[in-house]
Amino acid sequence: MISFKVIEESLHHPDVGIYTAFGICAYHDKSGKHVVSVSDVFLNRNDAEALVQRCNLHKLSLVHLADVIEDAIAH
Repeated sequence: MISFKVIEESLHHPDVGIYTAFGICAYHDKSGKHVVSVSDVFLNRNDAEALVQRCNLHKLSLVHLADVIEDAIAH
């Protein structure tokens, strides 16, 4: 099974300078090993936490992660 967690990153963009962004990491439940990370998804921690909570609640498959992120940022 996979668990999702929020990651906080300090990033730099030439037009805006340094900013804080939040991404999503996926880990194997049993081993705790990192599977995949998606960086720079949200600028707001609460939005990232809400998505991660839904992903964990519904036991999201990694196959659908990109689509779920795309849907979340499109709204």
